Amino acid sequence: EIIRIYRGGMYREDKYMNKIRNILKMNRYYKNITMPKYALLSYTLILLFVSCGQKDKLSIKDQLVTNEALLTSTLNNDSLIVKRTNSIYAESFIAFNEVYQSSAKNYNSINNQINGFSKIEHRTENIDFDFSSFAAFYKVLEINQIGSKDLDSQKNIIFNYYENELSSRKYKRSYEYGSKIAVIVTNNFKNHKGFNIIDDIDELGYNYPKNFINIPKSELISNGKELIKINNKLSDLQKIICNYWEGNNDKQIKKINIEGHWYSILSHKIKNTNMPISEISKIYAILGLTINEAYKIGEYEEYKTTYISPNNIIKNNLDQNWQPYLKNNINEFNSITSIVSLSASNIISNYLKDNSAFIDSSIYKYTGRVRNYNSLEEAASEASISRAYGGIHYIFTANEAAGQGKFLASKILNQIK
Repeated sequence: EIIRIYRGGMYREDKYMNKIRNILKMNRYYKNITMPKYALLSYTLILLFVSCGQKDKLSIKDQLVTNEALLTSTLNNDSLIVKRTNSIYAESFIAFNEVYQSSAKNYNSINNQINGFSKIEHRTENIDFDFSSFAAFYKVLEINQIGSKDLDSQKNIIFNYYENELSSRKYKRSYEYGSKIAVIVTNNFKNHKGFNIIDDIDELGYNYPKNFINIPKSELISNGKELIKINNKLSDLQKIICNYWEGNNDKQIKKINIEGHWYSILSHKIKNTNMPISEISKIYAILGLTINEAYKIGEYEEYKTTYISPNNIIKNNLDQNWQPYLKNNINEFNSITSIVSLSASNIISNYLKDNSAFIDSSIYKYTGRVRNYNSLEEAASEASISRAYGGIHYIFTANEAAGQGKFLASKILNQIK
């Protein structure tokens, strides 16, 4: 209580000295304490710094990692139905980054580099950018009606800390600034329906979707036969791989989506780095932008209407009783898992300057499994081919989607500075 009074600046006012004196008298050693006001103040300050030491500063890095974990857990909660979780990641972390970086000289706004987005004009007067960044992050979640008991608890910890640290005026201005940026970023994502990074689907360098309709039925049947052969003779390892990248637990119940998996990998790697907060904030934002664009590519409408799915090809032409190992898509519209995984792995390895071997224990609490990989790209390639193992996509679909993911990553790395 003494610490709270002192650090809130209240010791300067006479009316709080009696409160401090009463606190001290609760200790039996000081029941008869009678000191002049300023002697009591001096004693209080000595007690504060000698006995209690300096107050721990809130770790922005730890809070970012914690907030990602809580957000991922919330977005994968069975009781919470959330559409386009990939967009939530992008909006919340870009909003955080926009505010955090706006204090730096010559900051090149990520938001202002995204095609079709309304520009942000930053201000720097009387703002605590650490708190304002978290205010932006949580404002995005509020706008999107994303919440959980754990997220609310963490928000209270952060907000209470800064409320005690900052003057009421600075606290209010910082909150308002973060909220303003959050609204702009959220509206940008909601109002811009097209691609954010690539200019057109043909830019990906492949012949589809326009030529997808021209794939002979006989060729699709041939690919269907290949898929049946693989799917009907899966090894135990291939089944593990299928479930691992589907995000299934041992009961084959989906517990985490692919974007949550890659964010978890990033956070686990971030813990072991000494990167400055500005770089950590940026990579969280860039990964969100990347995954959001990967989904837009994968869900491009023409894929849904011009491409006969493995499910239809196989059941209508080869084996009407065939069942894939994993739950099948009704429509075949590219492998989102492949695009997300290859683009995410390339973004993470580029920014962390690390593509070394690692143990992926990032989703152990969801799936109860860990996997060893020689590199991030090896993990991503396994994620991609898992869709063919599970009977969800043709092999050529997964492979070409993986190529799209690599292209997307290179485009983002070249375009966003």
